[in-house]
Amino acid sequence: MDKHNYHTLLPLLHQVATESLEAGSIAYPIRKVIQEYNDFYFRLTSVQEIDTKNKKVLTEIGDLSYDYQVIATGSKTNYFGNREIKRNSMAMKTIPQSLNIRGLILVNFEQAVLTTDTADKDSLINFVIVGGGPTGVELTGALAEMKKAILQKDYPDLDIAKMEINLIQSGDRILNTMSEKSSKAAKNFLVELGVIIWKNVRVTNYDGRTITTNSELVFETATLIGPLVFKELW
Repeated sequence: MDKHNYHTLLPLLHQVATESLEAGSIAYPIRKVIQEYNDFYFRLTSVQEIDTKNKKVLTEIGDLSYDYQVIATGSKTNYFGNREIKRNSMAMKTIPQSLNIRGLILVNFEQAVLTTDTADKDSLINFVIVGGGPTGVELTGALAEMKKAILQKDYPDLDIAKMEINLIQSGDRILNTMSEKSSKAAKNFLVELGVIIWKNVRVTNYDGRTITTNSELVFETATLIGPLVFKELW
């Protein structure tokens, strides 16, 4: 059972967000996955309740009895209870969310071309990504490559050199679940691409324009992506 009839290849969501891949390239029909197996059926629905006493799953399309049950509901973005950040930031956990980020990037640059206000222009081409894990690192790298290879050609009337890509990490190094060697290599690679990495910094609020942190650092940006930190749904 799933509320979508496709499986999403999550590690490539950042490529959809930065126009490197089309959404269909990372969405694979679930029915094709299971069609070679006997006694394997798929139902497009949402689970409303699980009756463990009577061994039933209650869904929008009816009830299903079971002998054994596997719950694999994945994870969702962890906003740490901050409603303002949740309301004003961009999440990247699903294909629609990645497409929203792609659209926002293009809209921001179109607006930056038209505005004559320097502060607004800088805000529109300043990107802040929160979370220095694999997803955050991949996304900032993809944005930096987009800046280098695509945006300067598509927007010749903008000074793309002023575009900032900021990666904020609450810990003392990015990719902190991996080896220190991998962490250092990733940091050097991103810095060479022009990414600005902020360590030991935690975002405390974002009102849609200004990011405040647990330090004196303040960021003016029209785009906050993240936090790219997830928590299990089950």
